[in-house]
Amino acid sequence: HGVFFNDVFMDLIFELLKELDYEGALRLVRAKPECATMVDEEGSHVIHLCLSDFALVSHILSFTPDLSKALDGHGNTPLHLAVTIPADESGDASETVKVVNELLRLHPTAISCPNTLGLLPIHMAAASKGSCLPVVSLLLARPTLPVSSPICAQLESNAPPGNGNNPPLELAAAPSPPKHTNPARCRTADGSERLPIHLSAQYGAAVPVVVALLLAYPAGSQARCRGASTSAISPGKPAAAAAAAASPQQQQ
Repeated sequence: HGVFFNDVFMDLIFELLKELDYEGALRLVRAKPECATMVDEEGSHVIHLCLSDFALVSHILSFTPDLSKALDGHGNTPLHLAVTIPADESGDASETVKVVNELLRLHPTAISCPNTLGLLPIHMAAASKGSCLPVVSLLLARPTLPVSSPICAQLESNAPPGNGNNPPLELAAAPSPPKHTNPARCRTADGSERLPIHLSAQYGAAVPVVVALLLAYPAGSQARCRGASTSAISPGKPAAAAAAAASPQQQQ
């Protein structure tokens, strides 16, 4: 009977999450806390599927904080997925910012954990059209152990003027941008030797996000990734507009 009821609750919790019924899922988890630890057939934990709802996330983490370290079938921590969640229809990203802050508080080293493709959370955010400046700013401001990349050494000798500690562009959408950013994180390549700036250009990230990445690591505009014959900043890409916005002339 126990196995039968566990299967019923598993089906129910994942059906609620599929339907985006976070209130219903929260009621179920409160009544049956064991539902919070269930994993679907693709390897996703409940926490991976409810990151859009801070109330549900915070409740689950209040009694199972280790789920902040849970990996899905692709090696993603909850942080990897949370940073890709867009702002709501009104442009408010406060819900996502709260989720990201809570995940970082419980598992700060997640910011340096690659998934099975070698992607860090900053790579995931850069590659997402929905990522927003406040979340990217959080990732850039957090300290981390630097991860070396073969392409970084060749960039350092040709780096354009700047110390890499510039703050992200102070736009209305970003509440209290960090005073300093983490250039080491912007120098970190993924498993295909792509920097965050490469991914932001490839996948069409919002211009403010690309500007923040450029200001944190100006040499990234000259970086070349594996198999690429052009730099990250090329005509026709969102990064081209970002490069113009980040230029010294624009900031005078």
